[in-house]
Amino acid sequence: MIRSLFLILAALTLSAQSGLGASSASAPASAFRTLARIDTFAFGGIGVAGTISPGEIAFREILAGPHAVGDFQSLLKKGGPPAQCYALVALHVLEPDAFKDAAAPFKTAAAPVKTIAGCSISTLPMRSIVANISKGNYDIYLTSPHP
Repeated sequence: MIRSLFLILAALTLSAQSGLGASSASAPASAFRTLARIDTFAFGGIGVAGTISPGEIAFREILAGPHAVGDFQSLLKKGGPPAQCYALVALHVLEPDAFKDAAAPFKTAAAPVKTIAGCSISTLPMRSIVANISKGNYDIYLTSPHP
């Protein structure tokens, strides 16, 4: 029941966001706006109920689009630090050469990024997350089915 409520809330959040346009018609505008404005970086089940974060839901929606690479490259410019982390995860797997160039400015970035892993909430410097992305620590989230 909690999971159902979360999914309903996530769907409402995705449809209620406005203001940032998608980079192309390929990504639903609501998913792009949601990810561009997301305030946490979280993959996998989070919280006591193990729900999927709104950021991961939007990430997967963009990832499923035919122009995902371009959409994620646009998020590097239009999104905040958590969105940029999601975009770098996608590029790491989808376009490794583009990832190297895109990640370079973030490898020393100290911008704080709120992260959630399971029940743990922390704030890490972006460079720490980018180092983990470079190691492939998030690649599984592109290849595993959505729970």
